[in-house]
Amino acid sequence: GAAPRGELAAWLDRNKVFISGGVAGALAKTVVAPLSRTTILFQVHGVGAAAGSQPFAQSLPQALLKVYREEGVLSFWKGNLVSVAHRFPYSAINFYCYTHIKAWLAAARGSDDTPLIRLASGAGAGAVACVSVYPLDVTRTRLATQTSPNPRYRGILNTMRMIVQEEGLMGLYRGVGTTLAVNVPSLALSYTTYGTLKELLLHFKIHAANDPTELPSLWSLACGACAGIVSSGMTFPIDLVRRRMQMQGLLSHDQRRGAWTEAATILRSDGVVGFYRGITPELLKAVPMVAVTFCTFDALVRFLSLKQ
Repeated sequence: GAAPRGELAAWLDRNKVFISGGVAGALAKTVVAPLSRTTILFQVHGVGAAAGSQPFAQSLPQALLKVYREEGVLSFWKGNLVSVAHRFPYSAINFYCYTHIKAWLAAARGSDDTPLIRLASGAGAGAVACVSVYPLDVTRTRLATQTSPNPRYRGILNTMRMIVQEEGLMGLYRGVGTTLAVNVPSLALSYTTYGTLKELLLHFKIHAANDPTELPSLWSLACGACAGIVSSGMTFPIDLVRRRMQMQGLLSHDQRRGAWTEAATILRSDGVVGFYRGITPELLKAVPMVAVTFCTFDALVRFLSLKQ
Protein backbone atom coordinates (compact mmCIF):
# COMPACT_ATOMS: atom_id res chain seq x y z
CA GLY A 1 0.00 0.00 0.00
CA ALA A 2 0.85 3.65 0.44
CA ALA A 3 3.01 3.25 3.57
CA PRO A 4 5.63 0.88 2.07
CA ARG A 5 5.68 3.02 -1.07
CA GLY A 6 6.24 6.12 1.06
CA GLU A 7 9.04 4.35 2.94
CA LEU A 8 10.66 3.29 -0.34
CA ALA A 9 10.46 6.88 -1.64
CA ALA A 10 12.06 8.16 1.59
CA TRP A 11 14.79 5.49 1.40
CA LEU A 12 15.50 6.34 -2.26
CA ASP A 13 15.71 10.02 -1.37
CA ARG A 14 18.15 9.39 1.48
CA ASN A 15 20.36 7.16 -0.67
CA LYS A 16 19.90 8.80 -4.08
CA VAL A 17 23.53 10.01 -4.34
CA PHE A 18 24.92 6.57 -3.45
CA ILE A 19 22.54 4.69 -5.82
CA SER A 20 22.94 7.17 -8.70
CA GLY A 21 26.73 7.10 -8.35
CA GLY A 22 26.85 3.30 -8.44
CA VAL A 23 24.50 2.91 -11.40
CA ALA A 24 26.24 5.68 -13.36
CA GLY A 25 29.65 4.07 -12.84
CA ALA A 26 28.47 0.55 -13.72
CA LEU A 27 26.68 1.71 -16.89
CA ALA A 28 29.66 3.77 -18.08
CA LYS A 29 32.02 0.86 -17.41
CA THR A 30 29.94 -1.55 -19.52
CA VAL A 31 29.73 0.93 -22.42
CA VAL A 32 33.52 1.25 -22.66
CA ALA A 33 34.45 -2.35 -21.70
CA PRO A 34 35.90 -3.33 -25.14
CA LEU A 35 38.31 -0.36 -25.16
CA SER A 36 39.09 -0.87 -21.49
CA ARG A 37 40.27 -4.44 -22.02
CA THR A 38 42.28 -3.51 -25.13
CA THR A 39 44.00 -0.68 -23.21
CA ILE A 40 45.03 -2.99 -20.38
CA LEU A 41 46.50 -5.51 -22.86
CA PHE A 42 48.37 -2.66 -24.56
CA GLN A 43 49.76 -1.35 -21.26
CA VAL A 44 50.93 -4.57 -19.64
CA HIS A 45 52.25 -6.37 -22.75
CA GLY A 46 55.71 -7.64 -22.01
CA VAL A 47 55.34 -7.61 -18.20
CA GLY A 48 54.86 -11.36 -18.05
CA ALA A 49 56.93 -11.98 -21.20
CA ALA A 50 60.64 -11.94 -21.87
CA ALA A 51 62.42 -8.64 -22.44
CA GLY A 52 62.43 -7.57 -26.07
CA SER A 53 59.27 -9.57 -26.78
CA GLN A 54 56.83 -8.41 -29.43
CA PRO A 55 54.27 -5.75 -28.45
CA PHE A 56 50.67 -7.00 -28.18
CA ALA A 57 49.77 -5.04 -31.35
CA GLN A 58 51.04 -2.05 -33.35
CA SER A 59 47.81 -0.04 -33.31
CA LEU A 60 44.39 0.09 -31.68
CA PRO A 61 42.42 -1.32 -34.67
CA GLN A 62 45.00 -4.12 -34.91
CA ALA A 63 44.65 -4.87 -31.17
CA LEU A 64 40.83 -4.91 -31.38
CA LEU A 65 40.99 -7.20 -34.42
CA LYS A 66 43.47 -9.51 -32.69
CA VAL A 67 41.23 -9.91 -29.62
CA TYR A 68 38.18 -10.47 -31.85
CA ARG A 69 39.96 -13.10 -34.02
CA GLU A 70 41.55 -14.99 -31.13
CA GLU A 71 38.73 -14.89 -28.58
CA GLY A 72 35.51 -13.77 -30.29
CA VAL A 73 33.25 -10.76 -29.80
CA LEU A 74 32.08 -11.57 -26.25
CA SER A 75 35.69 -11.58 -25.04
CA PHE A 76 35.64 -7.76 -25.26
CA TRP A 77 33.48 -7.96 -22.13
CA LYS A 78 35.74 -10.54 -20.48
CA GLY A 79 36.03 -9.54 -16.84
CA ASN A 80 33.20 -6.98 -17.20
CA LEU A 81 31.28 -8.60 -14.33
CA VAL A 82 34.35 -8.05 -12.15
CA SER A 83 34.62 -4.51 -13.54
CA VAL A 84 31.01 -3.75 -12.61
CA ALA A 85 31.39 -5.49 -9.21
CA HIS A 86 34.33 -3.12 -8.66
CA ARG A 87 32.85 -0.03 -10.32
CA PHE A 88 29.43 0.03 -8.61
CA PRO A 89 30.71 0.35 -5.01
CA TYR A 90 33.70 2.43 -6.16
CA SER A 91 31.54 4.97 -8.00
CA ALA A 92 28.82 4.95 -5.31
CA ILE A 93 31.32 5.60 -2.47
CA ASN A 94 33.03 8.20 -4.66
CA PHE A 95 29.98 10.36 -5.36
CA TYR A 96 28.67 9.89 -1.82
CA CYS A 97 31.94 11.03 -0.22
CA TYR A 98 32.42 13.84 -2.77
CA THR A 99 28.95 15.26 -2.12
CA HIS A 100 29.35 15.11 1.68
CA ILE A 101 32.96 16.37 1.84
CA LYS A 102 32.05 19.24 -0.51
CA ALA A 103 29.02 20.22 1.61
CA TRP A 104 31.11 20.03 4.80
CA LEU A 105 33.97 22.13 3.37
CA ALA A 106 31.58 24.70 1.91
CA ALA A 107 29.79 25.00 5.29
CA ALA A 108 33.12 25.24 7.17
CA ARG A 109 34.30 28.03 4.88
CA GLY A 110 30.87 29.66 4.80
CA SER A 111 30.91 29.80 1.00
CA ASP A 112 29.46 28.05 -2.02
CA ASP A 113 31.62 25.40 -3.61
CA THR A 114 34.68 26.79 -5.39
CA PRO A 115 37.18 25.04 -7.70
CA LEU A 116 39.48 24.58 -4.67
CA ILE A 117 36.71 22.95 -2.62
CA ARG A 118 35.90 20.65 -5.58
CA LEU A 119 39.58 19.74 -5.91
CA ALA A 120 39.92 18.84 -2.22
CA SER A 121 36.58 16.96 -2.14
CA GLY A 122 37.44 14.97 -5.28
CA ALA A 123 40.83 14.01 -3.84
CA GLY A 124 39.34 12.90 -0.50
CA ALA A 125 36.51 10.94 -2.14
CA GLY A 126 38.95 9.29 -4.55
CA ALA A 127 41.23 8.11 -1.74
CA VAL A 128 38.39 6.58 0.33
CA ALA A 129 36.75 4.86 -2.66
CA CYS A 130 40.03 3.55 -4.01
CA VAL A 131 41.24 1.89 -0.78
CA SER A 132 37.74 0.46 -0.11
CA VAL A 133 37.54 -1.59 -3.31
CA TYR A 134 41.21 -2.01 -4.28
CA PRO A 135 41.38 -5.85 -4.00
CA LEU A 136 38.71 -6.05 -6.72
CA ASP A 137 40.81 -3.79 -8.94
CA VAL A 138 43.82 -6.13 -8.71
CA THR A 139 41.54 -9.12 -9.39
CA ARG A 140 40.07 -7.35 -12.41
CA THR A 141 43.51 -6.60 -13.88
CA ARG A 142 44.65 -10.24 -13.48
CA LEU A 143 41.47 -11.58 -15.11
CA ALA A 144 41.43 -9.04 -17.96
CA THR A 145 45.04 -9.69 -19.00
CA GLN A 146 44.67 -13.45 -19.47
CA THR A 147 44.93 -14.27 -23.16
CA SER A 148 45.94 -17.95 -23.14
CA PRO A 149 43.33 -20.63 -24.03
CA ASN A 150 43.75 -22.31 -20.60
CA PRO A 151 43.51 -19.40 -18.16
CA ARG A 152 45.28 -19.44 -14.79
CA TYR A 153 42.55 -17.67 -12.85
CA ARG A 154 38.85 -18.60 -12.94
CA GLY A 155 36.35 -16.12 -11.55
CA ILE A 156 36.56 -13.40 -8.90
CA LEU A 157 36.78 -15.50 -5.71
CA ASN A 158 39.17 -18.06 -7.23
CA THR A 159 41.53 -15.26 -8.33
CA MET A 160 41.46 -13.61 -4.89
CA ARG A 161 42.09 -16.94 -3.14
CA MET A 162 45.06 -17.72 -5.42
CA ILE A 163 46.58 -14.25 -4.92
CA VAL A 164 46.31 -14.58 -1.11
CA GLN A 165 47.76 -18.14 -1.18
CA GLU A 166 50.70 -17.25 -3.44
CA GLU A 167 51.47 -13.67 -2.48
CA GLY A 168 49.92 -13.20 0.95
CA LEU A 169 47.12 -10.79 1.89
CA MET A 170 49.15 -7.79 0.76
CA GLY A 171 49.13 -9.25 -2.77
CA LEU A 172 45.57 -7.88 -2.99
CA TYR A 173 46.96 -4.40 -2.25
CA ARG A 174 49.92 -4.63 -4.63
CA GLY A 175 50.45 -1.21 -6.24
CA VAL A 176 47.92 0.59 -3.99
CA GLY A 177 50.35 3.50 -3.52
CA THR A 178 50.67 4.10 -7.27
CA THR A 179 46.90 3.65 -7.67
CA LEU A 180 46.26 6.40 -5.12
CA ALA A 181 48.84 8.52 -6.97
CA VAL A 182 46.71 8.10 -10.15
CA ASN A 183 43.17 8.13 -8.78
CA VAL A 184 43.40 10.97 -6.28
CA PRO A 185 44.64 13.64 -8.75
CA SER A 186 42.55 12.13 -11.58
CA LEU A 187 39.27 12.36 -9.64
CA ALA A 188 40.18 15.73 -8.18
CA LEU A 189 40.75 17.05 -11.73
CA SER A 190 37.58 15.34 -13.07
CA TYR A 191 35.26 16.79 -10.43
CA THR A 192 36.88 20.23 -10.63
CA THR A 193 36.75 20.44 -14.44
CA TYR A 194 33.18 19.15 -14.62
CA GLY A 195 31.87 21.31 -11.76
CA THR A 196 33.59 24.46 -12.99
CA LEU A 197 32.44 24.06 -16.63
CA LYS A 198 28.91 23.31 -15.42
CA GLU A 199 28.92 26.44 -13.26
CA LEU A 200 30.18 28.49 -16.20
CA LEU A 201 27.48 27.21 -18.58
CA LEU A 202 24.72 27.75 -16.00
CA HIS A 203 26.02 31.29 -15.53
CA PHE A 204 25.41 31.82 -19.27
CA LYS A 205 21.82 30.52 -18.82
CA ILE A 206 22.45 27.20 -20.60
CA HIS A 207 20.25 24.94 -18.48
CA ALA A 208 17.66 22.16 -18.67
CA ALA A 209 14.15 23.30 -19.66
CA ASN A 210 12.57 22.33 -16.32
CA ASP A 211 15.51 23.01 -13.96
CA PRO A 212 17.72 26.15 -13.89
CA THR A 213 20.29 24.35 -11.68
CA GLU A 214 20.97 21.51 -14.15
CA LEU A 215 22.49 21.31 -17.64
CA PRO A 216 20.77 19.75 -20.67
CA SER A 217 22.04 16.16 -21.12
CA LEU A 218 24.11 16.94 -24.22
CA TRP A 219 25.96 19.79 -22.46
CA SER A 220 26.44 17.57 -19.43
CA LEU A 221 28.06 14.93 -21.69
CA ALA A 222 30.30 17.59 -23.26
CA CYS A 223 31.50 18.83 -19.84
CA GLY A 224 32.14 15.23 -18.76
CA ALA A 225 34.14 14.61 -21.95
CA CYS A 226 36.35 17.64 -21.22
CA ALA A 227 36.83 16.42 -17.65
CA GLY A 228 37.91 13.02 -19.02
CA ILE A 229 40.48 14.56 -21.39
CA VAL A 230 42.03 16.78 -18.67
CA SER A 231 42.22 14.07 -15.98
CA SER A 232 43.44 11.27 -18.26
CA GLY A 233 46.05 13.27 -20.09
CA MET A 234 47.64 14.40 -16.84
CA THR A 235 47.62 11.08 -14.97
CA PHE A 236 48.19 8.49 -17.72
CA PRO A 237 51.95 7.95 -17.13
CA ILE A 238 51.39 7.09 -13.44
CA ASP A 239 48.55 4.76 -14.46
CA LEU A 240 50.88 2.90 -16.83
CA VAL A 241 53.40 2.30 -14.02
CA ARG A 242 50.56 1.25 -11.69
CA ARG A 243 49.21 -1.44 -14.09
CA ARG A 244 52.70 -2.84 -14.57
CA MET A 245 53.19 -2.93 -10.78
CA GLN A 246 49.92 -4.89 -10.37
CA MET A 247 51.14 -7.53 -12.82
CA GLN A 248 54.44 -8.09 -10.99
CA GLY A 249 52.93 -10.75 -8.76
CA LEU A 250 53.28 -13.02 -11.79
CA LEU A 251 57.05 -12.49 -11.89
CA SER A 252 59.62 -14.24 -9.70
CA HIS A 253 60.76 -12.43 -6.53
CA ASP A 254 64.07 -11.10 -7.85
CA GLN A 255 62.37 -9.69 -10.97
CA ARG A 256 59.97 -7.46 -9.01
CA ARG A 257 60.67 -3.75 -9.04
CA GLY A 258 59.52 -0.67 -7.14
CA ALA A 259 57.54 2.13 -8.84
CA TRP A 260 60.60 4.36 -9.46
CA THR A 261 62.64 1.45 -10.87
CA GLU A 262 59.70 0.48 -13.11
CA ALA A 263 59.43 4.10 -14.34
CA ALA A 264 63.20 4.24 -14.99
CA THR A 265 62.98 0.92 -16.93
CA ILE A 266 60.21 2.34 -19.17
CA LEU A 267 62.21 5.54 -19.72
CA ARG A 268 65.36 3.56 -20.64
CA SER A 269 63.66 1.15 -23.04
CA ASP A 270 61.03 3.39 -24.67
CA GLY A 271 61.91 6.99 -23.78
CA VAL A 272 59.25 9.52 -22.72
CA VAL A 273 56.90 8.18 -25.43
CA GLY A 274 56.80 4.89 -23.49
CA PHE A 275 54.84 6.57 -20.69
CA TYR A 276 52.03 7.27 -23.15
CA ARG A 277 51.84 3.76 -24.63
CA GLY A 278 48.14 3.04 -25.14
CA ILE A 279 47.01 6.66 -24.56
CA THR A 280 44.75 6.59 -27.66
CA PRO A 281 42.53 3.75 -26.42
CA GLU A 282 42.76 5.26 -22.93
CA LEU A 283 41.36 8.58 -24.15
CA LEU A 284 38.76 6.82 -26.32
CA LYS A 285 37.77 4.94 -23.17
CA ALA A 286 38.11 7.63 -20.49
CA VAL A 287 36.37 10.45 -22.36
CA PRO A 288 33.04 8.61 -22.96
CA MET A 289 33.32 6.95 -19.54
CA VAL A 290 33.65 10.17 -17.55
CA ALA A 291 31.02 11.82 -19.78
CA VAL A 292 28.48 8.98 -19.33
CA THR A 293 29.20 8.77 -15.58
CA PHE A 294 28.57 12.47 -14.84
CA CYS A 295 25.62 12.75 -17.21
CA THR A 296 23.91 9.59 -15.84
CA PHE A 297 24.61 10.63 -12.24
CA ASP A 298 23.05 14.07 -12.71
CA ALA A 299 20.04 12.64 -14.56
CA LEU A 300 19.41 9.91 -11.93
CA VAL A 301 19.71 12.28 -8.97
CA ARG A 302 17.26 14.61 -10.71
CA PHE A 303 14.90 11.68 -11.48
CA LEU A 304 14.99 10.34 -7.90
CA SER A 305 14.45 13.84 -6.51
CA LEU A 306 11.35 14.25 -8.70
CA LYS A 307 9.89 10.95 -7.40
CA GLN A 308 9.20 12.58 -4.01
